[in-house]
Amino acid sequence: MAAEGQVAQAIRHGLEMAAIGRWEEAISWYDRALAIDRYSREALFSKGVALINIIRYEDAVRALDVILTRDPDDTEAWLHRGICFLFMGRYSKAIPCFDQVLAKDPDNVTALNHKAASLAEISRHAEAIACFDRILTVRPQDANTWFNRGSSLDALGKNEDAVRSFHRAIALDPNDADSWFEMGNSYQKLKKHREAIRCYDKVIALEPFHIDSVSQKGKSLQALGRHEEADVQFKKAEGML
Repeated sequence: MAAEGQVAQAIRHGLEMAAIGRWEEAISWYDRALAIDRYSREALFSKGVALINIIRYEDAVRALDVILTRDPDDTEAWLHRGICFLFMGRYSKAIPCFDQVLAKDPDNVTALNHKAASLAEISRHAEAIACFDRILTVRPQDANTWFNRGSSLDALGKNEDAVRSFHRAIALDPNDADSWFEMGNSYQKLKKHREAIRCYDKVIALEPFHIDSVSQKGKSLQALGRHEEADVQFKKAEGML
């Protein structure tokens, strides 16, 4: 069999192994392909994806860098390189990778989401919000993006705007306990304790052992001067520990 056919066959076997989650075996097949053609883009990229799946991010970056050395415009390689750095917690290195993707594909939702997550992790929330807003021009019904937008707004102290974002998330997913909880926290910061309590009650109805909601409800009751009711909540939270 010609070398080209051997490379294609090895990659095919690797993809078959990857499809059933047998990542190490997939990598061994990609390595066979690369032993014949060390610059095979498909083998390098597939190996990178497999390495990400077994949490070998540094090795994945090395495979992807070979692709980018030969083709600096390969947006898939940049995207997955950024994902590696994001998962390693190296957010400042991840962001430029996602920027490379967005320079060529400004509406790439995956790159926007990962860039926003990286920005939020290093408290660059205003820039994260700009990413979330861009996503929402493409996917206005994305409840998770409304939630993440609300979280960044809350982190900036823009609690009224955060509440509005959480409302949008809840309108799309009424049983999202996380959105109800974070909206309660935003209301609490605004000293709108009755509204906060309604949010915490909703969380508790959805997740009866949500200890943080029970405790936060106690704080809002206390702020309203309803001390006996607050004590009941604090004791209930203690019993959940």
